[in-house]
Amino acid sequence: MENGPFKIDPSTLKLSFNDYSWNKGANLIYVDQPIGTGYSNPVRSDYDQNEDQVALHLYTFIQGWLDKHQSFKGRELFIIGESYAGHYVPAISAYIAKHKTPEINLIGFGIGNGLVNAYYQYPAYATFALDNKLISQSTFQQAKQLFTQCQQDLDNGDKQQAYFDCQSGLSDILGFGTPPFNVYDIRKPCTYPPLCYDTSYIDDFLAQDEIIDALGVKGRDWSECDAQVHAALQDDWFTNLSDDISYLLDNGYTGLIYYGDVDFICNWYGGMDMANNINWSRKAGFNSAAFQQWKSYGEFKQVGPLTFVRVFQSGHLVPMDNPAGALDLLETFLKGWAIPTHQLISQ
Repeated sequence: MENGPFKIDPSTLKLSFNDYSWNKGANLIYVDQPIGTGYSNPVRSDYDQNEDQVALHLYTFIQGWLDKHQSFKGRELFIIGESYAGHYVPAISAYIAKHKTPEINLIGFGIGNGLVNAYYQYPAYATFALDNKLISQSTFQQAKQLFTQCQQDLDNGDKQQAYFDCQSGLSDILGFGTPPFNVYDIRKPCTYPPLCYDTSYIDDFLAQDEIIDALGVKGRDWSECDAQVHAALQDDWFTNLSDDISYLLDNGYTGLIYYGDVDFICNWYGGMDMANNINWSRKAGFNSAAFQQWKSYGEFKQVGPLTFVRVFQSGHLVPMDNPAGALDLLETFLKGWAIPTHQLISQ
């Protein structure tokens, strides 16, 4: 659906090449993680319950992969992810950076429409919804009050109550059952709840025996959204990962944070508030930096190793909504949008 090498025809399940695949700009590895996601299987380990476990398991995977593909040792590595990877990417990248494993040459990280810090991102639901005429003023006030209480809960260290209050505020906006709009793209209805998009053809494709054999995953079933994985990480939801980002930025790693601007569920208002509250050495300069035009695709602001991009007219799934822009975004970042990659490698 997004940035892979192939597209699947929903009616025939036949493959065609994706002209905007991200493997045009880099060697691309997808990992089904945390354990239990996709085809991955909780055989050798229990489900991950926190980002320390997530980071350890991904780090272990990278080491094992490099052992089997030795020509890739030392090549520049970027960790990039979307949505809840706003938790995964900082945790994994910081773990790699702190271990300083010579054959893992981490250069930078990228987060697309990510949930990084709920403290700042949940209150933005109310403001974003009001500004986009998705709710009334009275609903805005009610939700805003609950989000303020949620922040107080977090200040008091009560994540359980914070989850209840924040989710209550979100329910004020979305109601119960089918959302009144597509939470991943406010321009569209939520036709296929709860994910709003019809992804059944992908499930059908990945359930075929010939595909299972080709991928070497015989005996496993593809899981699009695994309830046990979600439940195991329930207490992780309100973990703030911005400290890992500050560590990375202050230790020479380049970072890209981008948001499609018609996404609700991880909207760019909250993303901007989160980015402005990363406590790194150049926080003040980043906060005061002005946005610049990025071709016809959007706008960005950049200070030192950190680049924040607002992608125009794109939802939660930027590579699906704006494939050309997303590929350009990747290639510009890999070449060194913030700091030229060759300078990072030579440092």
